Amino acid sequence: MPVDLSDSIYAEYLRVFKAASDAENDGRLKEAARAYGQAAGYMHSYAEYALDPSVRKKRQEKADALIRLAHTLQNIPEGEFLQKRSKGSLGNKAEITQEAPADELEEQMKQLITQTKTTWDDVAGMADTKAAIKLAYFEALAKKPPRVEINDARGILLYGPPGTGKTLLAAATAGSLDSTFFNVKASDMLSKWFGESTQKVSALFRAARKFSPAVIFMDEIEALAISRSEHSNSANLQIVSTLLNELDGIDFKDRDQFVLSIGATNVPWMLDTAILRRFPKRIYVPLPDMVLRQDIFEIQLTKKGHETEMPISELAERTQGYSGDEIRQLCSAAIETMVHRMNPDSLEIVDRGQQAVRDYTLKVDVIQKCEFENAFLRVKPITQPEMIKRYENLQFEI
Repeated sequence: MPVDLSDSIYAEYLRVFKAASDAENDGRLKEAARAYGQAAGYMHSYAEYALDPSVRKKRQEKADALIRLAHTLQNIPEGEFLQKRSKGSLGNKAEITQEAPADELEEQMKQLITQTKTTWDDVAGMADTKAAIKLAYFEALAKKPPRVEINDARGILLYGPPGTGKTLLAAATAGSLDSTFFNVKASDMLSKWFGESTQKVSALFRAARKFSPAVIFMDEIEALAISRSEHSNSANLQIVSTLLNELDGIDFKDRDQFVLSIGATNVPWMLDTAILRRFPKRIYVPLPDMVLRQDIFEIQLTKKGHETEMPISELAERTQGYSGDEIRQLCSAAIETMVHRMNPDSLEIVDRGQQAVRDYTLKVDVIQKCEFENAFLRVKPITQPEMIKRYENLQFEI
């Protein structure tokens, strides 16, 4: 799969465009021309990432406009330049504005669509959590009896320690419900340009409605919706306000436009209280209990064809306080040690070249107790008991 470099390319475009505009305003025409030419190159590259042909065409047209402006500045005498600029006859500057228009931002949001084949069967345990998510979907899409109002919950907040499977749950929700999955991180929404973050949030929900039914998963949502009483700069206030409007579903004219918003956070106490109200279903995703830990070991070891000297039940007992992700890391560390033991000449084979590695078949063995002991030294749980108490108390506070 090709790497998506569109964000970094657009960031470079903005940087170079600003330098060009500053140089033009200062009358440094040759420097401005060179910078506008560079900006055109970045915009041409950025156009290649557009999924929508009409958006790609607009970006290419913007690049062409930049080239024309660069050519004009390169060849025009300074006195004539000042005269033409005062008359507004240097071309349509609206074609090459620094800000991204709404359709371009919506195109960027489409890049966040993630193909997922994950289903409920891939998530060990968590029966109550799965049931709560399924119920939200059922209440939103099922027909309502005449003259009866039932408020459906299209917002779910998953909170709890890191590594407990919140992202996996969201992916399984989208995969099991045959919905478009928008996998969003706070960094995807935040922008150094004032006002653009709010435009991105709106563009995200517009795109989701077009691809309905859709699931928007916002990881680390506290970065977008931190409490306004704790962090009250104007940019943050705008983002929270926009997110509130979108979560309210003001623009949902058609009830068939199903968009389920799932927020995830490790620090729910940092969220704005108004945002919390927009997530009527708040689900605590705790560290796995004994039964669930055994299920996770079965998935990470037995179902992947590995045999272990230590019984799965003993491993589950030893990992109280571990998250699901930490158990996965533990298994990976033990497997890695076993593979090194069984393939002592691996470095020598690598030195022979790529084909030698491709021709080699890995040798495997039962994972020994000492290899798990080594893994326990390398992988330690990070969630402290006092933090667990805080999560558990929050079930009644928010």
